[in-house]
Amino acid sequence: MFCRNCGFKHKETDAKFCASCGAVEEVPSEATHAGETMVSSQEQSASVMHEPSAPPVHDYYAPPPMHQQAPPSPDQQNKNHSIKETFVMQKTKLGISIGLFGAGMYFVGLISIFPLVIMAGYVLLFEENDWLKWTAVKAVSVVVLFTILSSFLSLLNNSTSFLNDIVFLFRGYVDLSALNRIISILRTILSFIQTLILLILGFKALKLGNMKVAAVDKTINKHMY
Repeated sequence: MFCRNCGFKHKETDAKFCASCGAVEEVPSEATHAGETMVSSQEQSASVMHEPSAPPVHDYYAPPPMHQQAPPSPDQQNKNHSIKETFVMQKTKLGISIGLFGAGMYFVGLISIFPLVIMAGYVLLFEENDWLKWTAVKAVSVVVLFTILSSFLSLLNNSTSFLNDIVFLFRGYVDLSALNRIISILRTILSFIQTLILLILGFKALKLGNMKVAAVDKTINKHMY
């Protein structure tokens, strides 16, 4: 404890008079010590509250950069194109390219199914190219499918004629001309769709292309592979 008047250091902490200058010493009470302690604690708390808090650290996952495949070079594109052309120009045993032979089967199917069946049979028996075999089966399947649908419409037409004859036999009369016209229109639409599909398939076959015909393709893949 030091004297507030002369600065003399006392050995006793509770001395009431200074031994050097005789000044009266004021002993701080416990309340004063408690108040000072409380004030210092509040100041420390305030300093802690006003300290800038560190920004929160989020453990986000940063995905690695995706590897982007470089586009093929012109040399690679030319190489792929030449490989495709070489495959297109692959010859059959008759000396005709497989693309031209496949297109020919579709175009022949526009005329009649009988020469188409002969061409397809030759391919299946003597040729080894899988694409050409698949094309032969598909050409025959498309023509057969539309032939079945056309036969069904012809059956409806014959049924209406038979019904009309039965009614006429009993001296009756039934006007079925509207139904016959509808059947005729459906047969025309069906023939147009068949011609369009065979033409598209034929031109695509020249470059070994294909047009998806869901019902036919599914049946071929199920029974051929």
